[in-house]
Amino acid sequence: MKILCESLKRVRSLRSIHLALCWCESLSGEYLNYLGELFCNLGPLKSFSLGFSRELPDEGLQGFRKGLMKQRSLESLRLHFESCSDFNDAELKSLSGDLGKLSSLRSIHLILTDCDQITDGGLESFIECLQRLTCLQSVALDFDCFSKTIIDDESVKYLRKGLQNLNCLQSIRLKFNCCPVERLKHLSEGLQNLNSLQSIYLDFYSGITDEGLIFLSQSLKNLNSLKSIGLKFDSWGENITDEGLKHLSEAFSTLISLQSIDLNFANCCKITGKGMKHVSQGLQSLNSLQSIGLHFANCENITDEGLKYLSEGLQIFCSLRSIGLSFAKCKKITDEGLKYLSEGLQSLNSLKSLKFNPKNCKNITKKSREEFITAFKSILRFDD
Repeated sequence: MKILCESLKRVRSLRSIHLALCWCESLSGEYLNYLGELFCNLGPLKSFSLGFSRELPDEGLQGFRKGLMKQRSLESLRLHFESCSDFNDAELKSLSGDLGKLSSLRSIHLILTDCDQITDGGLESFIECLQRLTCLQSVALDFDCFSKTIIDDESVKYLRKGLQNLNCLQSIRLKFNCCPVERLKHLSEGLQNLNSLQSIYLDFYSGITDEGLIFLSQSLKNLNSLKSIGLKFDSWGENITDEGLKHLSEAFSTLISLQSIDLNFANCCKITGKGMKHVSQGLQSLNSLQSIGLHFANCENITDEGLKYLSEGLQIFCSLRSIGLSFAKCKKITDEGLKYLSEGLQSLNSLKSLKFNPKNCKNITKKSREEFITAFKSILRFDD
């Protein structure tokens, strides 16, 4: 680390650094002090990314934070603490206090995956930091932790309050391992007034219900500037049904500036062909769409009828350039459904990229697969 830092000091025009130390078993305080000294000796950086090791030194991040404060022109910061067992509330609070002074920050990405020492108190201090960074245009927060729930109702209340002051925010990306109704309600209230928002991505592993989707749909209707939306609700259960998709699709129909949409409802086994009809109808008013992703793997109640609805909806998208479809393990889809889908896709004259996953659709024959491949061989890629 010392040799690397000494070498980087000589690069006077350096504006961006990306360091990945995630797989080091431990990281000495001396290493982080070298990094802090590097910050003090470099010219103004615009972008910095650092992935920390699994174990922090006894003195924590003090040396690193001290140097970071010398980079007051920093615009983009990504800190990766995945599985960092020593990163706790005290460290996050100290780090947040310093980050709140970097008034030039436009983008911040914090990854706390499996940091099981973080609680509400640490997250509250970080949200307070966000409130001070009023020029932020992009926020990405990953609180995914399978050993416990980092994000609870109180945490999302803090987040809701913090988001309300970020009037310049254009992009938000959030990943929680669980987001039941009350949390999604609070989050939706925080999102609904972000009038400058152009991109939103939400990844919630469990807890999502139809009732929660109603709250989310109500907030989405207010985000008229949205150009990109991604929703990944891999619920492994029966809490999301056709009714939930209906409310979401009604919200999509109002987002006339939308250019890209990616929906992942894998393992939502109560979704049927009726749900596909709702999605298809919701997309039909979005004339600016250039990219669509629809992922319904292991939705065992989707049938050929669902693909017929989807096919009919796709035919209006004359400017669509990219589409990704996953119906892996949808056992009720047959050759007839694949034929419907093929007919809809062949009407898309602007299509340049097609990703498709029919894995383990046991009622689709080899012959039908081969015909589908032949029809789209120039643009098709099978997606795992």
